[in-house]
Amino acid sequence: MDSLLSVVIPCFNDAGGLEPTLTAVLASLNQAGISHEIIVVDDGSDSPLSVKDSGESVHLIRHQSNKGYG
Repeated sequence: MDSLLSVVIPCFNDAGGLEPTLTAVLASLNQAGISHEIIVVDDGSDSPLSVKDSGESVHLIRHQSNKGYG
């Protein structure tokens, strides 16, 4: 059975920084041949984030309000 690496990316009001981050992380994982999932956690951003074009291995969790630092 293959191992699955889970990468969690927290994000708050930084939609502009999310796309290049996802692109870089996905490229690295795919190049290394690592089985993975990426979980983006939107911590109550004022504007909605989108990960729909990032592929099936990317999941978005949205908080209704900002929860602060983990």
